[in-house]
Amino acid sequence: MSEDTSELTLGVLGAGRIGRIHAAHMAMHPQVGAVVLLGRDQGRLESAIPEILRIAEEAPRPSDQEQVAAKLRPRVLPESAGRVGAYEGLDGLVVAASTEAHGPLITEAVASGIPLLIEKPLAASVEEQLELIRLMESRRIRAMMGYNRRFDDAHRQLRSRVLSGVLGTPGVPWR
Repeated sequence: MSEDTSELTLGVLGAGRIGRIHAAHMAMHPQVGAVVLLGRDQGRLESAIPEILRIAEEAPRPSDQEQVAAKLRPRVLPESAGRVGAYEGLDGLVVAASTEAHGPLITEAVASGIPLLIEKPLAASVEEQLELIRLMESRRIRAMMGYNRRFDDAHRQLRSRVLSGVLGTPGVPWR
């Protein structure tokens, strides 16, 4: 958090479905002053804004659309070298880009030293996952994996059925 304010500036890498959901929810929070939408294409970032506003409007506790819109700030990532500077001023970063892009993006974000929320999976291979984990540990980066489906009705119903025993006992062979 900035020293002179209690508001967070958070970034979102990726303007796809889950990135837009994260951006909407963060922009609705009163302690978030800005949500920086990070990506390669200015047009795609800007075209995500109406969908982010729709998500915020349809939330159980909708937020004022003008306030949410005022917090959204598209920022194009440089092509290659110097990308770490794109994360300057962020208090945290959500990595919601494609799995194939996670490795380089997480490596760059780690170099900036900011905490991360990474949408699953961390990487496409076990080897790359282990490499990224070692990198984050060596730099003492706080990171958390996200799995948004845990809130979907079908997943919650399945969990309830498993816990009730109606589906049998997990780990026990079917008889």
